[in-house]
Amino acid sequence: MALVPFVLVLAVAAFSLTPRPPALTSTLAPDAFEGAQAFAELQRLSTEFPDRRPGSPGDEALARYVARTLEGLGGTVGGGFSVSTSHFDAQTIDGERSLTNVVAQRPGSTGATPIVILAHRDAAAPGSQAELSATAALLELARVFAARETQRKILLVSTSGGSGGDAGAAEFAANAHGPFDAAIVLGDLAGTSEHKPFVTPYSDGFGSASDRLTRTVSGAITVEMGANPGAPSAIGQLAHLAFPLTVGEEGPLDASGLPAVLVQASGERGPSAHEPVSQERLEGFGRAVLSAVDALDAAPDISSNMQTGLVTQHKTIPAWTLRLLLLALLLAPLLLAVDGLARLRRRRAPVARRLLWTLSCALPFFFAALFTFLLGWSGVIGAAPAEP
Repeated sequence: MALVPFVLVLAVAAFSLTPRPPALTSTLAPDAFEGAQAFAELQRLSTEFPDRRPGSPGDEALARYVARTLEGLGGTVGGGFSVSTSHFDAQTIDGERSLTNVVAQRPGSTGATPIVILAHRDAAAPGSQAELSATAALLELARVFAARETQRKILLVSTSGGSGGDAGAAEFAANAHGPFDAAIVLGDLAGTSEHKPFVTPYSDGFGSASDRLTRTVSGAITVEMGANPGAPSAIGQLAHLAFPLTVGEEGPLDASGLPAVLVQASGERGPSAHEPVSQERLEGFGRAVLSAVDALDAAPDISSNMQTGLVTQHKTIPAWTLRLLLLALLLAPLLLAVDGLARLRRRRAPVARRLLWTLSCALPFFFAALFTFLLGWSGVIGAAPAEP
């Protein structure tokens, strides 16, 4: 009897499904992204800046190198970039450190909302070439956009803190002057190990990047690399809806309302410190990102379309439908618990003692969560997320 409401809600949910939006495509060939040049840049950066702990001298030296390289592409009058740096204190894997963000802006031909491309420089372990490939791709994309006219303003952002805590991305999201249309976060673009999905839309808040943005970037990867980029699983989506937390820098951007996806060959978790790198892989992902930016540049704004439901293969289940299904499923055990409690009371069973024993089983989990929260609050765990 208690499951009857769920059957009715299931019928309502069947009529609430909405079709997925089509992916945006570009007619421009992304051949301007030179994989050989980007790979040579990656090797050079790895040699010159092997140690890049967040806020370390190597991280700061790489920030200055990125700023000089972007400034060397010319000013905005000649089609280049306006480069600025910001310094701030934040929690990292090494505790509180002084970090630097480098932001380069190239004006567009129209007043349409800008597109952001973001990559972090730092790494927990020396070398970490796969992680560094994001910065090499960012610099190569800068050279492409310096010689190409776009309708939208392009912002290239080099952050620190991405090795844990995402402090640089959070700082940019909090202090950037928006609005923005979309953001593409570059991760491991050259690693040889594959862990799908290659495109991660998850957020540190409720919701995630729009399905159209995810499909646009995934479609570009399919075209340029001839590979299936995969898609977030239903269980993974439900887990992130229940616990809004992700380890990628797209998390704080999505939480601030800026639709952002992470592009990474090694999936959401990221590469190992000794992951081998491939020039072919770097070129494929780099051209896919360039193609996706071209598609977003010529399309209407998608910034207001945040995804808050469950995406299946062909349909989207709205968030209100998921809540209704969850409430209907919880109704049955609730009614059974009330009925069972009434029966035990009539039989004069020791209900209070058994309820106390059952509730005490939750104490270890409660104290573990409280202990973790206190470690982050006191700074013992430097890069602890805000959500315990």
